Amino acid sequence: GAKLMRRLLDLPEPTLAALLASTPARLAIGRSGPRLPTAEYLRFLADHARARDAVFTEVPPALVKKLGLTELATDAASRSAYLLEPALGRTLAASARTRLARCRQKPDVQIVVSDGLSSSAVVEHAGAVLRALTRILTVRKRRLGTPLFVRNGRVRVQDEIGHVLRPEVCCLIVGER
Repeated sequence: GAKLMRRLLDLPEPTLAALLASTPARLAIGRSGPRLPTAEYLRFLADHARARDAVFTEVPPALVKKLGLTELATDAASRSAYLLEPALGRTLAASARTRLARCRQKPDVQIVVSDGLSSSAVVEHAGAVLRALTRILTVRKRRLGTPLFVRNGRVRVQDEIGHVLRPEVCCLIVGER
């Protein structure tokens, strides 16, 4: 594990320790014959299961409501379509454009949250990020747009939102792995 890696990279022990501490990457985990040690393999399987759940699970509608977000849909009508055809997550559905037209126009900052490739990231962190960002922008007397949530949304969906609402800045917060 760590001894072999240190020898291969010719790194002093403190440098290797710093490298290992600075990344979540699986470095210097060792071997058990031609395979990973059982504990490392089980950790990998658990992490992989969490990653799959993050990608395939949807953000609960109750959370979107609790955060006070107006939900918009993309042309990706399902999670499967979103994953198989990435372009569908970059454009809003017709119903979303209609809903968007009723939102605040020309704000200083338009905040948009999207599930991206990790619904669990949104579930865990969106509330805190939104509260902090809203507080900072309010203190700085910025006019905020209607807070939005885009289901099955990808980067670039904010371009279409910006075209309709015409904010000075569009801040897209995307759940990622």
